[in-house]
Amino acid sequence: MYDVVIIDSGVKRRCDEKLHGFGIKKYKNSFSIVDEIDDDNGHGTIIYRIIKKHLPLSKVLIIKLFHENRAVDEDDLIFALSYIKNNIQCKVINISLGMKICNNIKMLRNKCQEIVESGTVIVSAFDNDNCFSFPACFDEVIGVDNNDRIKNIFDYEFVEASPINVRAKGGIQRIQLENGKTAIASGSSIACAFITIVLAQACKDEKLGIAKALNFLKDNSIYIYSSKNHTNSKENRSKFFNIFRAAVFPISKEMKAFIRFNELLSFKVIHYYDIMYSGKVGTKVTKFYENADERIKVEDINKSAFDDIDTLILGHLDELNKVCEYDIREKIIQEAIRHGINIYSFDPLEHYQSMIDKSEIKYFYPYVCEADVPQNTFGKLYHISKPVVGIFGTSSQQGKFSLQLTLKHIFELNDYQVGSIGTEPQSLLFNMDVVYPMGYNATLYINPWQSIIYLNYQMQKLCEKDVDIIITSSQAGSASHDFNNLMDYPIKQSVFLMGVHPDALILCINIYDEISYIKNTIQVLQGHSDARVIAFVMYPLTVSTKTLFQTKEIITYEEFEIRARLLKMEFGIPIYLLGKSEHMYRLYQDIVDFF
Repeated sequence: MYDVVIIDSGVKRRCDEKLHGFGIKKYKNSFSIVDEIDDDNGHGTIIYRIIKKHLPLSKVLIIKLFHENRAVDEDDLIFALSYIKNNIQCKVINISLGMKICNNIKMLRNKCQEIVESGTVIVSAFDNDNCFSFPACFDEVIGVDNNDRIKNIFDYEFVEASPINVRAKGGIQRIQLENGKTAIASGSSIACAFITIVLAQACKDEKLGIAKALNFLKDNSIYIYSSKNHTNSKENRSKFFNIFRAAVFPISKEMKAFIRFNELLSFKVIHYYDIMYSGKVGTKVTKFYENADERIKVEDINKSAFDDIDTLILGHLDELNKVCEYDIREKIIQEAIRHGINIYSFDPLEHYQSMIDKSEIKYFYPYVCEADVPQNTFGKLYHISKPVVGIFGTSSQQGKFSLQLTLKHIFELNDYQVGSIGTEPQSLLFNMDVVYPMGYNATLYINPWQSIIYLNYQMQKLCEKDVDIIITSSQAGSASHDFNNLMDYPIKQSVFLMGVHPDALILCINIYDEISYIKNTIQVLQGHSDARVIAFVMYPLTVSTKTLFQTKEIITYEEFEIRARLLKMEFGIPIYLLGKSEHMYRLYQDIVDFF
């Protein structure tokens, strides 16, 4: 049994004539084992010399991966781990390298898991660009990061509740090579070598196993980065539940999505409710979407029997409370409890928690709090391996959520697996993967830095689900019109943009937007993301000037074409009309062609 297996760039033969090792060479889509381990760049030699210096009697095997400029191919690493699993007995595997992007996360993780189940410990270094890398970030692998402040080579810090398990000395240090020569080296790969030595010494005559290895490292560390105990807050929070037959209330901007996109729901909406004061009761839903079922009318919620639904979906009710001059939310919750109806609410329900908890009903409202944010990351982020589309706009109420639903539906019809992060509170109801409720009455209880970490983490989780593409959409505008008030600054939008870090941008615009403002918005979006705006989508309504009151009217296709030609001449970017079927399919094709 080998004490240590080193997967790296090889070793110079002259540094140890009794060296055991082999190389893995790739020919197109196949691999072969070759008797060639001579180091091309010196990295593997340094790691080997560090380990052998402090474990002179240990039995070490070197596996050379043939790679250029230390760039590791995930297929090579997967093959190396598979070969070890099937042919080599060892206590510790040292992988002093990492990949910022891994397209086959599931396969690489499975290979690590198979090895760890046999009792072998895998130790891997994080990338020196200070981001998360693979395989170090896997739970099955002891991930080692560099901390320049640590002075002694065998001192290290232990990190709880994080992909980073250990921080060790990786600062600039002199490494003794063969024939009295020395090399100056630094980075997490050096720190990884020292942790490998620590664990190899702890193994003694048998395999240690991942659980014992982590406990050993924790017990012998010079400092522990403790985790915050979020167990109670996670256990006590409401959970999203299955819905079969629902009613929505009231018929607000957000609720109209249930009329327009009801075929995308996994449940059936039986009733659309409002109050008499709204002037909508008795109105056919075709008023809000012409292709809806004309037999369906808006009903008075105060006359509802609640006898044929299992869930009531409550929209934002603050404005209705003002109109009614009483807490209509409380009254409806009481009725729901009386009839045993579950509640999905857009607004938080903390104020009614004690009342609901005494009942048997289920309830849910989307929010993000500190308990949802990964801990002890030291600012590391994931490089997202899947294509990401971001939908942003020049203002509010432009159909960004509708566009996201439309594109998601078209991609899925064409057999793509779509990952999605929605910013509307109803996102989960439309089978999106993540809700990040940053719109009206936002329920985000985290700061901007935590938001970026949270969004990046959710994006990585979607990559691990092996989706083909990720589609996201933001809220309101993206660039400031004025600078008179804090509300003029699109801070939440900027944070969202940096958190999801899209590759392609779709900009929703209004027919009346000034070219200078569109240009400014493009510069803001592209400057903060390194993405490119690949299309405009125009909202089909405009502000009417025919009356004293501000109303919306539908723009004609001729008006759209006139404005579209002008914008195409100015920006050279295709422009589409939201809701026009052939335009949406052309936009879908543009996205496919871009990637």
